[in-house]
Parts: sequence; C-alpha cells; structure tokens
Amino acid sequence: MRSGQYENDVKETIRAAESYWSSVIPNADGFDAVLMEIDETALSNVPYYNSFQLRSQLHSETAWNHWIEQAEAPALTDTLKLYQKLQTNGLALIFLTRRHENQQSSTVKNLLLAGYSGWKMLIMRSAVRVCMENPLF
Repeated sequence: MRSGQYENDVKETIRAAESYWSSVIPNADGFDAVLMEIDETALSNVPYYNSFQLRSQLHSETAWNHWIEQAEAPALTDTLKLYQKLQTNGLALIFLTRRHENQQSSTVKNLLLAGYSGWKMLIMRSAVRVCMENPLF
C-alpha cells in the first residue's frame, strides 16, 4: 500500500468501471442500481492498518470495532468521484458491507463525513444467519 501500487490499482479499477458505466443508460423506472462495497472500495482503512505498524499493536475484533466507531475512514477519492457521477446519471446507489448492523450509526456517519450521501440502501451483516438451502436451520 505504501509503494503506490494500491492507489494505482484503485485508479485502474475505477477507470474500468467508469468506462463501463458511461455506456449504461438507466431506465426512468428507478430500478437501475449499483451495488458498492464500503471497506476498501468506498472507504479506506489504510489509516487503521498503518496504526498497527506504528504502535506494535495486534489487530483484533475489539480494535476493528473501535476504528469503525470512530467513523474516520477517508473516502477513496476516485471512488467518491465515480459515486457522484453515477448518482448524477440517475443510478440508485446501494452500499453493502460485512460490518454488523449494530455499527450502522457510525457507518452512516463515516459515509456522510467522507462525502457519500443520497444512497438508496445500506445492507449490513445481521446477527441472524439464514441458510437459503434449508431455511429451517
């Protein structure tokens, strides 16, 4: 990540996405949507990971949850620009994340502070697990 390769990979991925989405004309029915992951797509957790290298602290679920609660993950700038472009083009934007539902308020706060607004839905990880093959289990 520090070598610049991560940033180059993000930029190349966004360029490919922009190329694709520039050819898509959404229907006026409002059902055309883009699903976007939060962590390492919309928001960068590089500051979180860098903190472990600086403090010799180990990654843990507690440390990760604390990071989420701080709501300080910065936007990936190129992703934010793409997000705004897609929104302007009339596409509904839906966020998807492995973050738990109990982190919803801090996640929403972080997205707003990073410049993301106007999404249609936020899908988060539930404490309830559903098995689609056999819904009774």
